[in-house]
Amino acid sequence: MLKVAQSRQDSYSLTAIELIASINRQGLVHPKECAGVLVSLETSTVPAIAKIAFDTHKMIHSQFESMFEREYMRAIQEAFYYQRDVVGDSNGAHARPYVSKLAPLFDIVKISNSRYQKKFLSNLCSKVNFDLKKLDANGDPPEHLLLARFITQNLAFFDYAQLAELMPTIAQMERIVSSTGTVVAHAIETDIFPSPIGPPMIETPAGMMGYTPTVPMPTPMPMSAAPLQQFNRATLRLLATAAASLSMLWEARTHLKRLYCIHSHSKDRDSKPAVKELNKPATKMPGISGDKFWEAITRNMSSLASEEAMLDKCREFSTLLAIDDEFKVDRDEDAEGDSVDVLGEDDGASSAGPRAMKRKSSASGTGVNKRPKGRKGSVGKKPSSTEPDGGWD
Repeated sequence: MLKVAQSRQDSYSLTAIELIASINRQGLVHPKECAGVLVSLETSTVPAIAKIAFDTHKMIHSQFESMFEREYMRAIQEAFYYQRDVVGDSNGAHARPYVSKLAPLFDIVKISNSRYQKKFLSNLCSKVNFDLKKLDANGDPPEHLLLARFITQNLAFFDYAQLAELMPTIAQMERIVSSTGTVVAHAIETDIFPSPIGPPMIETPAGMMGYTPTVPMPTPMPMSAAPLQQFNRATLRLLATAAASLSMLWEARTHLKRLYCIHSHSKDRDSKPAVKELNKPATKMPGISGDKFWEAITRNMSSLASEEAMLDKCREFSTLLAIDDEFKVDRDEDAEGDSVDVLGEDDGASSAGPRAMKRKSSASGTGVNKRPKGRKGSVGKKPSSTEPDGGWD
């Protein structure tokens, strides 16, 4: 019955899910045996099938909450296969209006307490993560790239109730891109672009990329033809797949921060967000749709269309990790997930926070009360010839 229910969308599937629901109401099978089919069929395009699956799932979750927690990630994987193979649409959301396909599942998860929700969302983010050495880039497109799209679109279009669940989710996305992305960017710079990757160049200085122009070039730095013969095509495809997967997670994070008006800043170690702040409802900003995010996901899915597209994706991702100021601030923060906060009353002050705090830290290390040894208490002693008049900045 489970196989019939998950392999089609017709009267046979409807009959199968009705029998499955009846068996679960009577408690004749272990609840976790049906987690995958219930979560999958909640995403069905047949309303009758989706409703029976949702009602049965909600009943079992309320009775066996802790047991279902361990099954949800496997069930989501089955829902992905169901959408890809049976429904024929591996996207994680419907477009215009943008609605998450796993919204019924998340509505049930929200019945549980905040800690349960945060763990669920953290585990869901982790499904996009991977071990670069074990990542499979076969397929057109690779399965992991499709799964990453499915997960990130759901994360982006979930209806979050409180900041207590939303903020740790954003922080988890940042940690995954930071940790795994560093490995991917290093491999890109080592295997694909041996030369340092930086921001687009307005002028090409003499000698760059083995080319010595007689006059400055007014165009961005061209991609040299030499590296095109130095890398392995399979390696390029692998790294482009990895970069595109992490880029989609980063796009979901950016969309959520823009939608809920949340900004990252350097962590103030003397204070943490108050509980009353975290328990505030997650309020969406008016006028922000999912169009920009959807287009970004589409661009990432086309990253493997050609060798040039794969090179562009690798270059773009490596540059992101190398020069993006906001990303570098996020990467320096600890693993507690307190790196995001609600935007205050002064946008400018918040955006300037990281640099201002760094300057303050630098100043405090060289202030009057923390002078270097040898200079402390120098009053009445022979002045040092190396100390400049007027102190130092």
